[in-house]
Amino acid sequence: MSTEIEKTLIEMIAKHAEVKPESLSASMPVKETGIDSLGTAELMFDIEEHYNIVLDNASELQERFELGTIKDLAKRLEQQLECEVEV
Repeated sequence: MSTEIEKTLIEMIAKHAEVKPESLSASMPVKETGIDSLGTAELMFDIEEHYNIVLDNASELQERFELGTIKDLAKRLEQQLECEVEV
């Protein structure tokens, strides 16, 4: 499932960073994608809308945007989605 999430995140990030999805990879740090702080906020809203969730622990997620890779972000999102299914 993580690969599907990675692909979706790459498409979303590319939209907000105004780059081609092909120029991004899951191993790329999010902060190196060219997405700015406004784009990051919009991306978070898009993720919530796309997956019909409310992102929990926004500060941890923000840290993922600043320090982690797209793959890291996908793993964190997958964890939250699994928790949502269990409830």
